[in-house]
Amino acid sequence: MQQSNPTAAAELSPVYGIVITLVSIVLTIIFYATDLYGALWTGFCTSLVFFLGVLVSIIHYNSRHHEHTSVKAAFAMGFRTTLLAAAVGALVFKANQKTSRNN
Repeated sequence: MQQSNPTAAAELSPVYGIVITLVSIVLTIIFYATDLYGALWTGFCTSLVFFLGVLVSIIHYNSRHHEHTSVKAAFAMGFRTTLLAAAVGALVFKANQKTSRNN
C-alpha cells in the first residue's frame, strides 16, 4: 500500500485558497465591468465558487489520504482553505479600495 505524504497534503490548502480567491476576483471584475454587481444572483455565484472550491479541496485531500481521512482532518483542511481564501480576498479588495481612493 502506498503511504501518503502529510506535507504534500498540507500544501493543498494554500493552492486551493489562492485559486478560489483568483476565481472570485475574476468573477467580481466581470460583474463590475458588465454593471451586474448589484444583482442578487452575482452574490450567489461567487458564494457558489467559494463553496465548491472548498468542497473540491476536501475531496482532493481525502483522495490523497486514500479515502481514510477523519472528519476532524477534513474539517481542518476545509477551514484552512476557507481562512486563506477569505484572508487573501479581503487583502486584495482592501488594497483596491486604498488605490481607488487615491485616484
